[in-house]
Amino acid sequence: MVLAWGFAGLVHNYVAFLFSYFSVEFQLDTVQNGYLAAVLALFWTLSILICGPKANTLGQVQVMVPGLFLGAVALVALALSQNVAMLYLFTAVAGFGCGSIVSSSLSFLAEQSDQKNHGLFYGTAQSSFTLIGSAAGSLVFTRLAASSAGWRGCYLLMAGLIFFAAVLIFTLGHNIPRRADVTAQTKERQSFRKLFVYKNVILSTVLACLARWQF
Repeated sequence: MVLAWGFAGLVHNYVAFLFSYFSVEFQLDTVQNGYLAAVLALFWTLSILICGPKANTLGQVQVMVPGLFLGAVALVALALSQNVAMLYLFTAVAGFGCGSIVSSSLSFLAEQSDQKNHGLFYGTAQSSFTLIGSAAGSLVFTRLAASSAGWRGCYLLMAGLIFFAAVLIFTLGHNIPRRADVTAQTKERQSFRKLFVYKNVILSTVLACLARWQF
């Protein structure tokens, strides 16, 4: 999950990393930079809303693996893009595919770990989103894009990393049984209002919105 979250972070941030490189080829301005980032964020969010309930009924691994495979295919297509329309289309697909990791992985960690360790596992997995997806990614991929590999090579490398994460999750996770007590609870409809009873949920939501706004 650490690797999956880290590699998904690369996809989430690649528009910021690579825009200055592919914008030259496609003659894009900063406004279109914002549009591309917004398209990715929109479909990332839609993936969370759609794949979360599906993960409860079908199983987390059964949702994460196809989603990541879809994201990897979209990244390969982005590397082969020849026009702006293809950039927008496959950015949306990549966002939707890789966004499947969010709710599915957190649900998986909740089921497979003791309650006292939930915070530890959540924090460890999600910290890689920043450490790999932002810090390491910004250093590695900007330099790689400026080399002979170019921005297209960066997309191919990201596709390989996402594919590797999907294979790893499938190999190690598809035989892990789900806990009966948790799967029984998934049949009950939950309300978003219950989330905001917890102050840490409100604080995290506000901080996340401010972080995206600053970015």
